[in-house]
Amino acid sequence: MCLGLLLLKLNIYSRCRSVFDLLQEIISKQWSNVRLLDENIEKRELPETFSKAILFKGIPRTKGEFSERFGLPEQLDAFYCRYTDFFMSLRTFRDNIAHRGSSVDTIFSTEKGFAVSSKTQPFSEYGVWTEEHQLPNNLCSLRPAIGYVIHQTLLACEDFSQTISTVIQFPEEVVPGKHLFMRGFFSGHLISNVEAVQNSEWWDA
Repeated sequence: MCLGLLLLKLNIYSRCRSVFDLLQEIISKQWSNVRLLDENIEKRELPETFSKAILFKGIPRTKGEFSERFGLPEQLDAFYCRYTDFFMSLRTFRDNIAHRGSSVDTIFSTEKGFAVSSKTQPFSEYGVWTEEHQLPNNLCSLRPAIGYVIHQTLLACEDFSQTISTVIQFPEEVVPGKHLFMRGFFSGHLISNVEAVQNSEWWDA
């Protein structure tokens, strides 16, 4: 059971990391086609992977370096800064297990559900656990930790779409004054995942 959960964690981290790379590939492919509101900015070619965008010689770029290197508006510079630490935690966890043979802390099966120690990295960095939700031996629910990884990955995609809309020129509206609203069968699962993170909920044992 613990092996299965380990594989689940590795799979989720790998997929979330891949989502960032797919997002970056879309950004890089479309970058030359968009017109910025600030036409004084000289756009430069963007890398096709998220790691190449945020790292320089293995060191994360800081605020302002994205604009200087790639000709990005300040809003997009801030977008990359917001997700650098999170992406690096995905990358490090995945690479340590997949390529460096690192082990992970024990996953416990408790009366409330699957749990890990409150000191387990990188989950302890996410701020999803409180003392109120801990068991007496400092064990915390695995569910909100995994849920946070998923939510932050999807949030990055949403954040980019909102950010890019503030810096590019759009063509004329196809149907002026109208809005398109979409929903899918997965909406309930996404809401449930957010609630699990916010309330530090448990999986059934």
